[in-house]
Amino acid sequence: MQTIDTQNHYELGDIQKRLKEKAKEYNLHDTAWMEAYQNAEYTAVETNNFEEYIKEGWAWIDIFERIAFDSLDDSFFHEI
Repeated sequence: MQTIDTQNHYELGDIQKRLKEKAKEYNLHDTAWMEAYQNAEYTAVETNNFEEYIKEGWAWIDIFERIAFDSLDDSFFHEI
């Protein structure tokens, strides 16, 4: 089963970099990108590493990225 430990760390680092850029673009506080990333990590744990989504054909990294960026967007709207 895929987990955060089995993912390509370059891909995870790229997600972090893009989250940082997006948070800066939105003028969010410095830790907003970290909170979005952690939200994706917690969601992975809560859903047994996205087990249901993976059964539906999603790739682990794609699910993680989508949850992280959706969380950042949610942060953006709560800050307005």
